Amino acid sequence: MFLVFTSAVFAQEQLQGQGEQQQEKPRDVLSSFTSKIKKSDIILYWSLLNPNRTDYILIDQKKPGEAVYERLNRFTVKEFDRKTQKDSLDVLEFSYRNTVDANGVYYFKVSLFDRNNNQISENEIKMGISGIQDFKLMQNNPNPFNPSTMISYRLFKPTYVTLKVYSLTGKEVATLVDAQQSAGTFSVEFNAVNHPDISSGIYFYKLQTEYSSDIKKMILTK
Repeated sequence: MFLVFTSAVFAQEQLQGQGEQQQEKPRDVLSSFTSKIKKSDIILYWSLLNPNRTDYILIDQKKPGEAVYERLNRFTVKEFDRKTQKDSLDVLEFSYRNTVDANGVYYFKVSLFDRNNNQISENEIKMGISGIQDFKLMQNNPNPFNPSTMISYRLFKPTYVTLKVYSLTGKEVATLVDAQQSAGTFSVEFNAVNHPDISSGIYFYKLQTEYSSDIKKMILTK
């Protein structure tokens, strides 16, 4: 499941010389900054109203747990998806797709600059994402087993891992892994000989990473 929440921080532009009877048309206004999630891709959408001084656009991202933004892309104002008109003003519509590989809160920022590299305005959007799988836990083999079985799993990225075995009542039986591990495939043996106090029955093994967890069932037959 993906959970998304957004909030936009809009740069305020003061329009000078506006009279009560006549107002200048707004220029270089960022608007409609929204987002959509498709699997592990975040798609950003925004509009530029009445472009005048805007020469290029920067897209920046701040990942979960990080304090600073990183640059994702730069493109010119001419690289829009579609051009329309609203209230006799030109509207340029843009989009950008970015793939994320971890759960957490992301920030994305769109900034407008003129040809002299002066910032005109910026918008920021905040997104909370969960449900991105960072590992795959396999069924133990053999199952049922006596006295030992192998538990395998694949990590898609480096993370801290714990792998524990529990009884049917939820009592912890063994800790098989408790360490930082790199991306890759791992196999760990669970041997009932090392735990003489356990009997035949159903047991569970749980893999926990920094972002998600999974549990599977196995059967010991003595």
